Amino acid sequence: MQTKSNTIQKLKTFEHILKQGYQSIFIDNVLDKLVSIEKDKSIKEFRGVNERIKQFEIQFGITSGEFQEKFYAGHSGDSADEMEWISFIDMRSAIQKRIELLK
Repeated sequence: MQTKSNTIQKLKTFEHILKQGYQSIFIDNVLDKLVSIEKDKSIKEFRGVNERIKQFEIQFGITSGEFQEKFYAGHSGDSADEMEWISFIDMRSAIQKRIELLK
């Protein structure tokens, strides 16, 4: 993916010049703002995914932890709802990790 590659290269360029001792309040402020925006966006995304997971817990009458154990042990069904539920659980975990990195 070209855009991702370009973004990584730009970040490496900034890393390189900052490691050489270059200091910029502007860069610091922009990066702080970027992290804040991404963290806020991720928290909003987390809440939406978590709300959907709660709906599945109500629908099936078990917690996501219980469902996840059954699913990965092969003791649950493979309905579209169950596949969607496990996908949301995995998404929530990935979003949670992203939020922790952004703190």
